[in-house]
Amino acid sequence: MTIKFEKCDLLVAQTEAKAFVNRLSDGLADRLTDDTNNGRLSLEDAKLELAETIIRTALANYNQGGDARGVSEDWEGPVDVEEVIRSIRSTQEPNPNELYQAEDAENLAGLNAEEMGFYLNHKRITYERLVDKVNATIGDTANALVSAGVLSVSYSAGKKAIIELAKTKSARRAVVAGVKAIGVTNSLVVVGFILAAIILYFLLTAEKSFYGVVLNLSETNLNCSEEDRYMHAGTLVSFPLDKEDGVNANTVNIRGSALAFDDDGNDVLAYYAGTYFAEKKFGLFGAEGMFSLAPENRTGPNLAILFSCPYFEDNGVNLETNIRGSQLSDYWNPLRNERKLRVRINKDGISAEATVDAARGSTPIGLTVIHKYDA
Repeated sequence: MTIKFEKCDLLVAQTEAKAFVNRLSDGLADRLTDDTNNGRLSLEDAKLELAETIIRTALANYNQGGDARGVSEDWEGPVDVEEVIRSIRSTQEPNPNELYQAEDAENLAGLNAEEMGFYLNHKRITYERLVDKVNATIGDTANALVSAGVLSVSYSAGKKAIIELAKTKSARRAVVAGVKAIGVTNSLVVVGFILAAIILYFLLTAEKSFYGVVLNLSETNLNCSEEDRYMHAGTLVSFPLDKEDGVNANTVNIRGSALAFDDDGNDVLAYYAGTYFAEKKFGLFGAEGMFSLAPENRTGPNLAILFSCPYFEDNGVNLETNIRGSQLSDYWNPLRNERKLRVRINKDGISAEATVDAARGSTPIGLTVIHKYDA
């Protein structure tokens, strides 16, 4: 596979995203934007409402033509759409990691933040088309993921995908195996959550917000508790959250690498990326904050990631190790004052770099790549 994107006018992309949402539910894009800007609706609730609307549409389209596919081996319907929505509301909202083939992860890590915006727009268009697909099949779902350059969109799918990739050396077969593992309808639900976050970014692109991607090239699963998230201004609307199998299974924020072995005993690797989105609240304040990652089931070592999109000052990012909890606010001013468009860190067993696309301009995109994380 490959990471695909075309240069585009992001204001045009914003208009297209708005039109897509309004087509799902008349006037929804305008209402979500107005209600969040005026404080009538929290940004978290706006994202959930948008995700539910996308998922309703995707599953309703999936149900169409069911009679003709009643004997098809991949037909899972008819799906009780409202039961799926009730189930989503009763469980912790996911923001799943996406799994990338090793060479695609390296390509993703090499994108500048402007190119990341073009890539996000390509994913938006690709996932919107899948949502609109009537009677989607395993093949249709796999085609969308292949177009987006993604091996899988959840841990359960990723486990099957990496095994198939090692066995067959075929990225497409790996994607198909992942979709089969969780089913088309579950895939559509996961894509719905991912798409909601992307669309929210485009709908609010005129505001002082921040969209971030964390690509983990290490083998260490990383978590971030609520106490290890600090917002100096704005709200953290969306944060990576990937669930393991089972009703009471553990959750992981940023997964470490997926590993399998081919017939010759060679390593076959793939890497996970998670996304976060921070939005300004009211007045002349932007979106600025910091969060601290730690290995799963451990409190350290820590990697603190600072992102800053202030209203009248330059955007920037920064990295530091071994600060967490209340220390994030204590260290905020000195680390914010040293923010840059690109920073690197290599200490305490952690090697990482962070970038942001531009010093000024609305809704910057940040990319953090973790190269090494000894735990």
